[in-house]
Amino acid sequence: MLKKEKLIKYGSHYLDKEDIKNVTETLASNYLTQGPKVDKFESSIKKFLNVKNVISCSSGTSAIHLALLSLNLKPRSIIIMPVINFVSAYNVSKNLNYQIYFADIDKDTGLVTPQNILECIKKNKLKKIDVLFVMHHGGHVCDLKNINDIKKKYKFKIIEDACHAFGSSYTMGKKKLKVGCGLHSDITIFSFHAIKVITTGEGGALVTNNNKIASYAKLLRSHGIKRTNLHWKYDVYMNGLNYRLSDIAASLGLSQLKKIKKFIKYRQILAKNYFNLLKKYKDIISLPQENFLNFNSWHLFTVRVNFKKIKLSKVSLFKFMLKKNIILQQHYIPIIMFKTESKNNKFVYKNSNSFYENSFSLPIHFHLRKVDQTRVIKNLITFIKKENK
Repeated sequence: MLKKEKLIKYGSHYLDKEDIKNVTETLASNYLTQGPKVDKFESSIKKFLNVKNVISCSSGTSAIHLALLSLNLKPRSIIIMPVINFVSAYNVSKNLNYQIYFADIDKDTGLVTPQNILECIKKNKLKKIDVLFVMHHGGHVCDLKNINDIKKKYKFKIIEDACHAFGSSYTMGKKKLKVGCGLHSDITIFSFHAIKVITTGEGGALVTNNNKIASYAKLLRSHGIKRTNLHWKYDVYMNGLNYRLSDIAASLGLSQLKKIKKFIKYRQILAKNYFNLLKKYKDIISLPQENFLNFNSWHLFTVRVNFKKIKLSKVSLFKFMLKKNIILQQHYIPIIMFKTESKNNKFVYKNSNSFYENSFSLPIHFHLRKVDQTRVIKNLITFIKKENK
């Protein structure tokens, strides 16, 4: 009987002895919940991003919730977000009774563009917009400069959903800026989920250069409580939540952050190898834009195949690869396709539909080796050529 080949996951966390040591030391300390390690983790992120304020949270979703609450919006406020998106921003906005309008995306990158935003405003006849969400899909960065030009006209707030993009950067003139520096948005959201570039297990952060937003979010994060010099005495200044990060999680985050350059460099090596392996198949497999290579943290490596054109099924591909012990992934299903939204939307989002129908993510993580990548591509091409005969 043939031995089954090892499982190749699409994403995976990486922990070393230093990570385990850091967490173990915290477990033996006087602090398990929020304490000095959280403060140190936040300070380290501030320095890394060159941003004024970092509020760590229990997840990326809780950070989005804090962000919207901190803007002190009225019920029925108008939110624009890309239709290709994870459901976090959508769910939070719905639960806060905001009006959501969807923007289409660029079919090649999965990113919302200035043109997509203007088209959303025009077709919905919007005169006022309160918040625009932009998502840096897979680690690729949106056109923040030109999106800001639209902001100047409509006076909305920009929230960057950078849950895929910790460590990604972009250029402005001769400057290289990190996503999260806050020069082109009001708030940036990060996730430190297990398969992100760095992890705290579960966790996230809200970052901003706006001190008022930061103070509000920090208060909301911990029940709306302010304490006095007397350790037992406190008052509640607003109806807050418990979205605190623990010192256990922060100690892992601190250790992971020290390896961020190594993690990103390795992901860039893997991305470059995928480009090399796939360049001779460009007629059937569309690759990410190569100009992203040096500025992308490569949370995902997303490719596109025109399944209708070659008369194949993406579901069949996923099943075939799974039989070969290789897991592919979909990022994302358009929000308008979910039961919560499908009956409410009257527009067609042609580019988003195309991206959903044709795109999928190949494995990319720190445990992946070049021999694994070769196996992934060999099986991918085998399926396409075999089934397309």
